[in-house]
Amino acid sequence: MNIRMGVVMDPLDSIYPQKDSTVAMMQEAQRRGWTIEVASLSAVSLLDGVPFAKAEEITVFDDDEAWYDLKPMRSVAMTDWDVILMRKDPPFSIDYIASTYVLERAEEAGVLVVNRPVALRDVNEKIFATRFSQCCPPSVVTSSVSELEVFMNTHERIVVKPIDLMGGRGVIAVSRTDANSKSLLSSATAGGTNFVQAQRYIPDVTETGDNRILLVNGDPIPQVLKRRPKAGEFRANLAAGGSAGGEMISEHEMWICQEIGPELKKRGVYFAGIDVVGGFLTEINVTSPTGIKELDSIFGINIASNLMDFIEEKLIKEG
Repeated sequence: MNIRMGVVMDPLDSIYPQKDSTVAMMQEAQRRGWTIEVASLSAVSLLDGVPFAKAEEITVFDDDEAWYDLKPMRSVAMTDWDVILMRKDPPFSIDYIASTYVLERAEEAGVLVVNRPVALRDVNEKIFATRFSQCCPPSVVTSSVSELEVFMNTHERIVVKPIDLMGGRGVIAVSRTDANSKSLLSSATAGGTNFVQAQRYIPDVTETGDNRILLVNGDPIPQVLKRRPKAGEFRANLAAGGSAGGEMISEHEMWICQEIGPELKKRGVYFAGIDVVGGFLTEINVTSPTGIKELDSIFGINIASNLMDFIEEKLIKEG
């Protein structure tokens, strides 16, 4: 198919192509002969209600040192694209939310947006998982330091996460025996003004790490990325220094995917990455899930091909 794809993403000079899932997606799209144009969040706008982007047509190469070439920037009506990949990393700020309204106008004009703008707004990566409490560790979402203290005293040790960041940024572990526990909780909530999510600490994370499972249109990829934290660290995120390995999805992890997959599919979360620690679902990542490059390298597969197959089939079906 002759497909024209727009990609809204972080600036190209901030990308590590050897690890970046968006790069893997663009490489696969290019192999299929698609035209690819990239734009940053700040280049997206509405003009008299029509969504536009200052975009550059990109050619990608399998070369970590010189991985792309660009044609001159020009103003593009986003309604001229067949599909848009929204791959801007968090923070999930008001600017990010505003961009989803722009993308929604393109979607209303018939453009396929991956993931759907309304889903990007509604499926908070920390809080949404609590809809599936049967899969999750005990948790609380609050801005109250006193509520966090009660939760911490109940579960001995907890992990506290900002609800708008990624890659392990701002995530802390706090125990009730810590002399400065109240200060840490106060800092995490900016003095009780910012919402956070706290989960019961899962000791398995220091030994087995966490498992990243990718889903395309609600169906899991059978190969799982196993991330282990570095020595002295509990965060297994690769961005926090974790190491990557691979294993096949377990029966229990498949059950988790069966629990959440239909809801993701219904909401238009076409590409997601879930995190499982010690058998518990801890996060559902929908903004710019990663792991494609690592899994492709470990298993000799091509996960982006699954996503592009889905996009092609959906464009044909919706014609």
